Amino acid sequence: MKKTKFIVAAVLAAALVPGVIAGCTGNGDDGLEGTPGKTYTFEAEGCDLSGLSSFGYSVNVNETDMIQGKNVASMPDAVKNSLSNGYFIGYFQTKNEDGLTLKFPIDADKASTGNRISLRLGTEYGTLTISPEEMDVKVNGTALDYEPITVIGENLTSVTQYKGYTVPFNDYTLSSTFDLKAGENLIELTIKVNDLGFADEPMLSSVGPGVDCIKVRSESALTWESMWEDNKLSAGLE
Repeated sequence: MKKTKFIVAAVLAAALVPGVIAGCTGNGDDGLEGTPGKTYTFEAEGCDLSGLSSFGYSVNVNETDMIQGKNVASMPDAVKNSLSNGYFIGYFQTKNEDGLTLKFPIDADKASTGNRISLRLGTEYGTLTISPEEMDVKVNGTALDYEPITVIGENLTSVTQYKGYTVPFNDYTLSSTFDLKAGENLIELTIKVNDLGFADEPMLSSVGPGVDCIKVRSESALTWESMWEDNKLSAGLE
C-alpha cells in the first residue's frame, strides 16, 4: 500500500435548498467557507447507479448493492453517525481501464466562476492518498487538476488486517476551482485502476474510497433530481 501523510479534515453541515437536496451532518469546517456563495450537498446514493458493477473483499456487487451504511449491522455507530443521509456508495473501485464513474447531474440558475468542491469520503483499506492519477473529478468533461488528498483510515499494511469501515467519514476539499454554466452541468467522480490497495492481495490492489456526498460551494443556486427514493426501493432499504 502507498505511504501516506495525514491531513487534518473536519466536517460541517451544509447550507441547503429545502426539499431538493439533503445535507451532511457533522461538526467543524468543510473547507468551503472562504468561498463566496452557498454550499449545496448532493448525496452519492442519489446518483443513477444503473449498469454499475464492482467488487469488494470476496464479493461482487451490482447497481444499488453498492449502497452501504445503516444496512450494515457490523459497521460501527461512529461511522454510521458520520454519514450525511445514513448511507454511502461503497465498492468504488475498478479493474476496468475505463474506470468506474459516479455522475452528479446538477442544474444551475446562472453561470458562475470560482466554484469549489468538497468530497465526503471514507476508506476501508487504510489511509489512502488520492490524486488525479487515481481518481478523476470532472466538471462538464474537464478534469480538475487538484492537489492530492489523504483520506484517513486505519493503519493497514496487509489484507489480513482488514476490518471494513472503522474510521468516520470526513470532508476533503479539492484545491481547484471551476466554472459552472447556466442550466445543466455534470460532475463526475471516476476511480481508475491504481495501486492504492494491498500488494499481498491482487484482487484488492486497485481500490477506492467510499463516497458519501459531494458539496459544491457556488454563487449559483444549484439543484438536482436525486434518484434516492428509487434506489432505496430497489435496494430494499427503509
